[in-house]
Amino acid sequence: MMIDLHTHTTASDGTLSPAELISLARTTGIRVLAVTDHDTFAGADACRDYVQGSELHLIPGVELSTSLDVEMHKLFRGKLRDIHLLAYFPNGKVPDLFRKWVEDLGETRWARNRELLASLAKQGVVVEEEELRARGGNVAGRVHLGNMLLERGLVASLEEAFIRFLGENAATYVPRQSPPISVALKQIRLAGGISSLAHPIRFWGHDWESGEGLTPRLAEAGLDALEAWHSEQSAEYSARVLEVAGTYGLRVTGGSDFHGANKPGIHLGRGYGDDALVPRDMMEQVWAGVPYSLLAPHQDEQAIAHS
Repeated sequence: MMIDLHTHTTASDGTLSPAELISLARTTGIRVLAVTDHDTFAGADACRDYVQGSELHLIPGVELSTSLDVEMHKLFRGKLRDIHLLAYFPNGKVPDLFRKWVEDLGETRWARNRELLASLAKQGVVVEEEELRARGGNVAGRVHLGNMLLERGLVASLEEAFIRFLGENAATYVPRQSPPISVALKQIRLAGGISSLAHPIRFWGHDWESGEGLTPRLAEAGLDALEAWHSEQSAEYSARVLEVAGTYGLRVTGGSDFHGANKPGIHLGRGYGDDALVPRDMMEQVWAGVPYSLLAPHQDEQAIAHS
């Protein structure tokens, strides 16, 4: 039995359709699954049609791009400019006003895309806006663009596309004008959702001084949880995140950040390894509003464990 609270479908930058993701989750033994596509609930909405009659508990969610507030940024010595928030709606209902707010964020995505395409064009890499829209629709972004560069033979891998053209250290990189994290946290809370800071290792990395300095301020702004378990975070790193969350009264979540073929080697519910990403003995501490009865082992699992 496993739990995975961070997954993506073809509704954003994953390679599995909602139907394929649910099928994989059921055969993998996932009990609780959150679908958290970037800036859209389309994937989560579509997944509902495929969980009927199963023991899989589906949580609609979304992954949002935000930026640090000016006051918080003064405490942060890192270079990351794009901070990701996971928003969960464990009761299955996403208010229309919040959906509209998320939809409106799509304009900031496309403003960034246009600047990025112009930046690439100056380097002789020409991709038309219509081509990118045809590939990814309203949620088209860097992964879609990277795959287009790969198909054109301009790079040998998606990783190379990010290193040379799309990543934060590339000369052609364009930051996204995202809403301040305090604004996003307020919107999530007003909508009755639960927020979790995605993959801290990409945020403050190993700069724990910045992490410890920012976490209480994020909590004051309305943050509910930290993503303690993530594919890129070692067991030691996860343990440290658990300590930070405990110190400041935050819950914890865990997810693989599964994207299918766009992130090779990452397995649903497991990340890069063979074991469950979220340890069984820690599942009762994982918070996304999920009733503990859904996280507890089945009676037959308990019997097997004690046989």
